[in-house]
Amino acid sequence: MARQELLDYPDAPTLWVVLEENVLHRQVAKRQVMCGQLEHLAEMAQRPNIRVQVVPLAAPECATSGFPITHLRFDPPELPEIVYLEHVRDALYLDKPEEAEQYRSILDGLLNSAECPEASLLRIQDAARLYC
Repeated sequence: MARQELLDYPDAPTLWVVLEENVLHRQVAKRQVMCGQLEHLAEMAQRPNIRVQVVPLAAPECATSGFPITHLRFDPPELPEIVYLEHVRDALYLDKPEEAEQYRSILDGLLNSAECPEASLLRIQDAARLYC
C-alpha cells in the first residue's frame, strides 16, 4: 500500500504494466475479492501516469519468462536501468546493460502482442463483470 502512494504524488512516476489476459481470469481469491481487485485495476488503468496493456489469449506466440519482470528506468537517464526478477525464494537485481537489454527485449515482444490501453481497459472491465 505504501508503494501505491507514490502514484499519488504530484510528480508521480510512470507505471507501465503488461499483463497476460489469463491472469484476469485466474481466480485466486473469493469472488468479491477478485471483483474488487479487478475494479481497482480498471480504475488505476485510467490514471494519466499509469498505462496497463493486456496481451490477449489469442495473441501470436511470444516469449515470456514465466515469472514477473520489473524493468526500472530512472530520471536522470544517466542512472543505470535495473531489472528486478522475483522468484519463489529470492529476488535478483540486474544492472548490467546487456542483462537489462535481454529482458527489455522480452518486454518489447509482449508489448508488440498487447492491445492498446483502451482495449485493455475493456478486457479488464469485462473480467471484473464475471466476478461482480
